[in-house]
Amino acid sequence: MYETAHINGNKCLIDFVIWSEQFSCPDCGAEINFLDEALDNESNEVRAEFPCPDCNSILTKKRMERSFETTIDPATGQPWKHIKYQPTKIHYKYSGAKYTKKPDTDDLKVLSAIQRRYWPTNIPTNEFPISSMYHGSRIEPKGYTHAHHFFFRRPLESLSYLWRHASDESDPRMSQALLFFIEQAVTSLNIQNRYGPKKYSQSNGMLPLVYYIPSQIAEVTPWYVLSGKLKRLEEVFHSLPYFQNSCAIGTGDTAYVGIKDESLDYIFTDPPFGANIFYADLNLITESWHRVFTNSNKEAVVDKFKDKDLPEYHSLMLHCFKRYYSALRPGRWITVEFSNSSAAVWNAIQSTLQDAGFIVANVSVLDKQQGSFRAVTTTTAVKQDLVISAYKPNGGFEERFQKEAQTEEGVWDFVRTHLKYLPVTKQQGALLLFVPERDPRILFDQMVAYYVRKGYPVPISSQEFQLGLSQRFIERDRMYFLPDQVPEYDKKKIVSVGVSPYVDAIFVHDEQTAIEWLRARLKEKPQTFSDINRVWLF
Repeated sequence: MYETAHINGNKCLIDFVIWSEQFSCPDCGAEINFLDEALDNESNEVRAEFPCPDCNSILTKKRMERSFETTIDPATGQPWKHIKYQPTKIHYKYSGAKYTKKPDTDDLKVLSAIQRRYWPTNIPTNEFPISSMYHGSRIEPKGYTHAHHFFFRRPLESLSYLWRHASDESDPRMSQALLFFIEQAVTSLNIQNRYGPKKYSQSNGMLPLVYYIPSQIAEVTPWYVLSGKLKRLEEVFHSLPYFQNSCAIGTGDTAYVGIKDESLDYIFTDPPFGANIFYADLNLITESWHRVFTNSNKEAVVDKFKDKDLPEYHSLMLHCFKRYYSALRPGRWITVEFSNSSAAVWNAIQSTLQDAGFIVANVSVLDKQQGSFRAVTTTTAVKQDLVISAYKPNGGFEERFQKEAQTEEGVWDFVRTHLKYLPVTKQQGALLLFVPERDPRILFDQMVAYYVRKGYPVPISSQEFQLGLSQRFIERDRMYFLPDQVPEYDKKKIVSVGVSPYVDAIFVHDEQTAIEWLRARLKEKPQTFSDINRVWLF
């Protein structure tokens, strides 16, 4: 299936074939092979403008009309209307050298013969839930509504062959390893694999996180995409012991996962980021081969096509975080990695954590060095993830709180317990950073939030809280500590170059320092907007 003739007539193996979308000229109606006309062969750049080969009118991709063709769907036997592609260029190797050629008559005969082959029974032909898919409007107008529509016939036959033999392997462990290996080719072998004229490799060209059918497709061969992966996976599998008893791996609904209550020492979770990624939709092509699909009804996303807005997202996430809470041992920690540019989604995550019973102890930035696809391609995406550290209160505190909640002593028991969990110091190089969670205002907010969640009235005012805090705890640089924490802080401060100005920033250089500048002014005395504005301007 993947053979072509060299210029001297010898047969050689293909690396990949470039398919080009067909358009029509709006002025003369001539059929336009997009890649033939738009690709500059000298610079390997796709030109934004190019002349029509028939009438010489200047064309752009937006000006042209998309061409469609109607064929018989081999899976259903029904007419199938879809956008039209033509094989445009073949890349192959001969005697160790790389060559390219236009498809000749023999190449086209091979493609025609493949189309007439008997339809393999193991090819997935399931219909996609287009109306409930966020990207359904991208693919349905182009004619792609079923799993098998996303593959040209040759890679479809290849995947069918490989998948069948891996599934028939008698050793279950080997079968799973082989399926994992073959699965790596699904994204490269489907029609979303974009041809990049300047790319070194034509694998993994799919546009991440969306369904996008490109105008130029690289149909790569199985060995082109899998040979390098085979070498790397061999090394990994050889290094693994046959039995692994130190960990458990499973998949399932987080809200109903079968883990015993109070059995975990630590939880790390990277939850769905609101409306950023539609996981169930994006999994459909690969899951179609496994015949196992994500239950999107319970997927925690914000998706208007599934009638899920922030309240539904909050409710679904709350079920998951309650399960985390019950599985975690008292006094132990959960880390939540999160990233979203929407304040509403960010607030939903915070409130979900707290509604489940966790107490947030710290929020910090995680610099992953390599940004996500959205972070490096959009201006609105958050460039760094946030890490929320929260803990489950120990049983002793909760028992005491039920007795003390109606009195002021419940407030100070909460503060003592909370201060114990907070980081004593944070550093950036030799600079000691202000720990905002130890700020008296943040401590008051945390205390109030805990009382409200437990359904008790807050027994003291903000002024009374500030006074009681200064009487019962030790203040350093406008942060409050337990007595046994102070020596550690003082020792770190001695060897540092100073403490970052969190509260009283002299120079306003960003939103945070602007807010702190305003708070500092209002702390001195109540002021009107005009008073503040005059000082701000001058």
